[in-house]
Amino acid sequence: VVLKLSDMMRYMLYECNEKWVPLAKEIQYIKNYVELEKIRLSKKADISVDLEGVPEGMYVAPLLFIPFIENSFKHGLKTSLDGAYIKAKFIIRSETVEFIVKNSRSQMLPGFIPNNKIGGIGLSNVKKRLELLYPDMHRLKTEESPDSYEIHLFLFIKQNSETHDQDNYSG
Repeated sequence: VVLKLSDMMRYMLYECNEKWVPLAKEIQYIKNYVELEKIRLSKKADISVDLEGVPEGMYVAPLLFIPFIENSFKHGLKTSLDGAYIKAKFIIRSETVEFIVKNSRSQMLPGFIPNNKIGGIGLSNVKKRLELLYPDMHRLKTEESPDSYEIHLFLFIKQNSETHDQDNYSG
């Protein structure tokens, strides 16, 4: 636990100050976060982060994916009854990254009164950030049902070149 937390803190403090970070490190950060959440949770839930493809040589904006994972824990597991799940998947191709997160939706527990006034800006902030960092180079789709919530983020990103000129890197 301490090693995972230490790795996450090091990443956030020292590496996220850059405009672009290696996709492999971003994925590792997500995996560490999920492992810590699994330990913290007292209930059983089906939680996974899968990877299809090779992230080496690809760069993304730092901490781009974590708001989706945090929301899936917050809204999918916080007040869930049995059968809760979070399924995250990275699908990496030569110049694209797809990130899919699907989670169970909370079934209201008896006596639970939701406070709808708190929060609600996370998704809008991520959308604004995507527009700034990945103009015309992303698609974000959300899908809701009574039992589940799913986000599908598609990014067009460039491979690391020999020089990797970060000032001219557009996404």
